[in-house]
Amino acid sequence: MATPATLAPRPAKKTKSPENGANGKASTNGSHEKSTDLALILAGLQTMRDGDFSVRLPVSWVGLEGKIADTFNDIVAANEQMSRELNRVGQAVGKEGKTRERTRFQQSRGSWGTMEASLNALIEDLLRPTNEVTRAIAAVAQGNLAQTVRLDVGGRPLEGEFLRSATIVNTMIQQLSVFTAEVTRVASDANPFS
Repeated sequence: MATPATLAPRPAKKTKSPENGANGKASTNGSHEKSTDLALILAGLQTMRDGDFSVRLPVSWVGLEGKIADTFNDIVAANEQMSRELNRVGQAVGKEGKTRERTRFQQSRGSWGTMEASLNALIEDLLRPTNEVTRAIAAVAQGNLAQTVRLDVGGRPLEGEFLRSATIVNTMIQQLSVFTAEVTRVASDANPFS
């Protein structure tokens, strides 16, 4: 895992200096710091927008800037974890056939939880018809030609490629059944002892 890239922090704020004055309030140098802070925030946002979730704002910032940096860092860390989790589940389910794997995001509040639930529901929706086809083919392998693929799964009719695959398997089972019945009839007719 890559180490998070922290954007260059600005120099620490001074409470008393000739630039800040005796009361510690920022003068024109303070507006330069704000501009630098905004530039770092913008650079961080652009980096995150471009898909680099390793970027972080400085953790040394204090006050409002520190809260903004902490919140930004939390959001980008959640995106980084989500990216790793999507890769993990894609590998496990799609490549390794571990069909019981599901996503688990560290953030589960609000839309984070909705995204996790939606992705897990997508995996379920993809697997249900596949499992149904597997069930029907396994029955055929056992010699049971009465089993077919149900054209609805979970109370919903199959659509698209799922319906196409189910129809192909059902046609194959029907043709095997007709062929088996014909072979049985011919064998029965040819048997002089029947």
